Amino acid sequence: MPSELEFAALTRITTLPTVIWLLAAALTGAFLWQMLAATNREVITNDEGFHTYAGYRYWQCADFGVNPEHPPLAKMVAGLVLQIAKIPAPSGPCPVVSTAKGSGYADSAEWLYSSTGPSTGAKIDRVIPLARRGMATFALLLALTAFFFTRRMFGDLSALVSLALIAFEPTLVAHGSLVTTDMALSATSFLAVASFFLFHRRRTPPMLLLAGLCCGLALSVKHSGVLIIATLLLLAFAELVFDWNRGEQSRTSKVLKEAAAVLFILFFGFGVLWATYHFRYAARPDGAQMAMSLSDFMADTRAKENHSVILKTIPFFAHHHILPEAYLYGFVDVLSISDPGQSAFLFGHLYPHGVPQYFLCVILIKTTLGMIGLALLSLLASRKHSFDIRPLYFLVPSLVWLLAGMVSTLNIG
Repeated sequence: MPSELEFAALTRITTLPTVIWLLAAALTGAFLWQMLAATNREVITNDEGFHTYAGYRYWQCADFGVNPEHPPLAKMVAGLVLQIAKIPAPSGPCPVVSTAKGSGYADSAEWLYSSTGPSTGAKIDRVIPLARRGMATFALLLALTAFFFTRRMFGDLSALVSLALIAFEPTLVAHGSLVTTDMALSATSFLAVASFFLFHRRRTPPMLLLAGLCCGLALSVKHSGVLIIATLLLLAFAELVFDWNRGEQSRTSKVLKEAAAVLFILFFGFGVLWATYHFRYAARPDGAQMAMSLSDFMADTRAKENHSVILKTIPFFAHHHILPEAYLYGFVDVLSISDPGQSAFLFGHLYPHGVPQYFLCVILIKTTLGMIGLALLSLLASRKHSFDIRPLYFLVPSLVWLLAGMVSTLNIG
């Protein structure tokens, strides 16, 4: 155990705000430099070309039937950077001729690799690095959220440690700038959790609006962003439990106020989701139709013996236009792949479908030993704060996404 003088030396950094900001800026810069240095070196991954093409098409045509398997927000960020850089747009009419997935991959390859036609300037060696630089904003958002959230909870020293762990974590550096939806979901869902915590520390209308906005961002980057709903509900329940016997308000009043706040956050969040689809139900503009209608796509998914409860609710959402058509179409697309699932290969064994231990094994393999050791130490340290709600804001989101992945029959990623 350190002496009082040693402990004071360790925590003295909290009294040097200029040093804190300089160190934070240096760590953030190091994180960005590592990601951007890799943007020109890493070969294109399987979905990056299609995502980049779709993001440009959203700005060009507002055709959300292109690549609807993921909500548009993250791809639109990549497309916006390309538009600012005046990258030649994909050739072909607006809306696109076909929204079939195979056609989308072919069209994106034609745009990125073709050496003739109006898209000559849209070369893959220029387009993908630019799009990746746009996507790096989500990694930057994750780092800054971690710094300020941890600083708000545990102080300056802890905030710097968390930022350093992010800045030099190989997995985050490797995935931080890819034109995929994973980092975007990590950043926005963490931001939603952080804003939910801040709202409960200061219950004001601006903080409530901020929580709703951040919830909407998580919903708008990836379909698994819906797990933010379960996460916020569990955290709201935890807040009620920890606040049950405190204050002068009656328990009934506390429950009603908490329920009203959560409902508003979710309602506002889905409003943000609608905004990314231009508040339009139809997936495509000018009356254009999808390559396969939503009803036919659901029928085809049912024919694969899909048993998802969510699939049974989609006709209701579609009939009443509760959610955008492209969002629902993408949800069916995800369900058609994930249930009953695909074969999985793990540690020399081929399984007919996903297995629960897959994602646990992936985490243990991909995560550095130092990070695993620190995670275990943090769990031990949290046992000393049995009446502290703060550790739950880190544990609950992690467990929700992990359990969702374990019960999934789709073992990829």
